[in-house]
Amino acid sequence: MPLDPFKPITFNEGEPLDPNKLNDMQKNTNVAYQASNVVYNSTLNAQSNPIVPVIKSGNLQFGKMAAKEIKTLTLPSDLLVAGLPTPQVVASFRSKGAKDQIVTVSVHEISTNPSITVYTSTEINNCLVDWIAVTYKEITTS
Repeated sequence: MPLDPFKPITFNEGEPLDPNKLNDMQKNTNVAYQASNVVYNSTLNAQSNPIVPVIKSGNLQFGKMAAKEIKTLTLPSDLLVAGLPTPQVVASFRSKGAKDQIVTVSVHEISTNPSITVYTSTEINNCLVDWIAVTYKEITTS
């Protein structure tokens, strides 16, 4: 069932209160409430408690890498937050690749010592890796 569209209401300075405008304002409030209820209820789908995502991101500068070199860098220490589940981490090679170059980016040891390792088959002048970590936090609604 589609919601009624939002209707802008303007109160001009000095004019008496118009009951129709007040009714339209209440209708807008009801529409906003119904729309937010739909979003809220969708977060409860098959869940015992509503959740919100906790997202962190950044990049790691691996610098110059020689051919067939492997480097590992540690992700920031605040990635693991006490009381929250271990995050899902995705990493992506951000530098420009060369012809016949093979670059492998791997994320490992997330729950203990979150790290990213890069391997390159050819020399890289400036290796940069972007990462995103996502976990969730349960919220109370009362």
